[in-house]
Amino acid sequence: MKKILLIDDDEMNLKSLNRLLIEWEYATDAFLCPSLISQEILNNDYYCAIVDYKLPYSDGIEVLDLLMKHNRNIIPILISGFEIDERLIREAQERYIFFLDKPIKIELLKQIININLEKK
Repeated sequence: MKKILLIDDDEMNLKSLNRLLIEWEYATDAFLCPSLISQEILNNDYYCAIVDYKLPYSDGIEVLDLLMKHNRNIIPILISGFEIDERLIREAQERYIFFLDKPIKIELLKQIININLEKK
């Protein structure tokens, strides 16, 4: 079973996304705050990481960069409920990070995950 890492400081969004991914038969690790990304998380072979952009002690791009250094095959997805400028979207695209606005369009998320699932 593929495992997905979720990090979002919005508890309602985290819970609903977690439930959805479990319904889609993914295993999940869900965290409200990434203040300390442990070695255990970095060493875990996650299939995908879905990380909120605005976090209390860091931003989602920094977290995804760290995760991608340790797992080159991870599917990085940045999410945000705030208006994001074009510079940030370009920065994410240059790093091959998918970007989704909140509320997340479920069909788009499914397409991103399933397209990459077929490649693995």
